[in-house]
Amino acid sequence: MINLSTNIRAFRKERKLTQEQLAEVLGVTLGAVSKWELGASIPDLTLIIEMADFFETSVDSLLGYTWYSGSINQTIEQIRHLRNEKRFDEASIEAEKALQKHPNNFDIAYQSAIQYMLKGVEYSCQKASRRALELFERALELIGQNKDKSINEWTLKNHIADVYVFLGKYEEAIERMKDNNIEGLNNGHIGFTIATALHQPEDALGYLSDALIDHVMRIFRLVTGYANAYSEMKDYDSAMKILLWSRDLLNGLSLPGINSYLDKADAQLLTACAVVAAQDQAMDQARHYLMQAVRAARRFDAQPDYGFSGIRFYHSSKPHTAFDSFGKTAMDGIHRMISEHEAEKDSLLEIMDDLTNNKAIIKESSS
Repeated sequence: MINLSTNIRAFRKERKLTQEQLAEVLGVTLGAVSKWELGASIPDLTLIIEMADFFETSVDSLLGYTWYSGSINQTIEQIRHLRNEKRFDEASIEAEKALQKHPNNFDIAYQSAIQYMLKGVEYSCQKASRRALELFERALELIGQNKDKSINEWTLKNHIADVYVFLGKYEEAIERMKDNNIEGLNNGHIGFTIATALHQPEDALGYLSDALIDHVMRIFRLVTGYANAYSEMKDYDSAMKILLWSRDLLNGLSLPGINSYLDKADAQLLTACAVVAAQDQAMDQARHYLMQAVRAARRFDAQPDYGFSGIRFYHSSKPHTAFDSFGKTAMDGIHRMISEHEAEKDSLLEIMDDLTNNKAIIKESSS
């Protein structure tokens, strides 16, 4: 089956070219290109070859033979299979055969690059790492063919930085990570490389601190998502365990006697624990967690601090401010979270009224 007309149009639009511009590149008339895309005529073989070269694809891909796609997919699966079994030498042979047969195919270039990168790591083979570097650069040139949304220029450039690390070219690797550091996503890797390869702890700590704060916020969202999913499945035990695990993790970052944003985060996690306990009909347990939540909320609200300077291991000179939807105050947040759970709301609010009027709790949380 041939899809030449559809493919010419798709490749042209991918390059953001008009029919007139493509006609100019190929030295033909606008009418000729229009007829090709309508399927009213077929270009000469020499023009098909010229177009494939211009679009950086193969003639088979431009023509759209279905057997070609099947062949590519089978080859990629074979490379992956050998790679996953750590049969790197065999995978390299398959990759090189595929690269000779399909030199302008993004998927082949990318999967072969991954294969050589992992071979370089596992075998400490610089030759394999250098080949991976070549293929990642080639994949970047062919990125327009990519249809996998989990792969983009950012991932390819970070793979290239990784390979420079494996090659011992640490300064080059760090510079590439910095150039590709979208929204600070490479901060942890940059800090790790500076600390372990360049042995410059002072420079590393700033990047590591920025990464720490980003990961704390991500873990908070991750755990909340897990807890909600488990609760929907009525797996209350798993929901409670992941919430308590995250509390242990965040509490390990708290400096003794110093209020910080982690107190508000703790109030939110404890309230979530209370909700899960109520869903599981464990009301004594719900009361226990709400009591702790109130104490954490009162500590935070007495001296609210949305910065991170009071957190262990934080050494960044860059100011960070936490933002959340929990509520204007931590106590507001507790009431808001309870109100969002209709089935448990009345019983939990009753416990809250008792706790907030309990002078012993108020005295303890303010001391």
